Amino acid sequence: ETSCEGRVVPVVGLLMHAMEYPRTDPSAGFELDLGRCHSRSSCAYDPAAMASRNLLWCATTDEGWAEFCALDTSEGKALGKR
Repeated sequence: ETSCEGRVVPVVGLLMHAMEYPRTDPSAGFELDLGRCHSRSSCAYDPAAMASRNLLWCATTDEGWAEFCALDTSEGKALGKR
């Protein structure tokens, strides 16, 4: 639930990752070893692509609206802050 204009609105959300994890590549800036989930990945690390790979679908459970959007997590953006 979230607060909207002083009232409680029941909301459901689904976060999706629209790109597989890249392989570990320290020379490209991706040093994380995520184990088996990317050990055979053919996906190379691309900071711009990774910043926009998160998709969010939100909908109210009682008012009948839904929204689908891409989340920008690039450095300098609100979602990209650490």
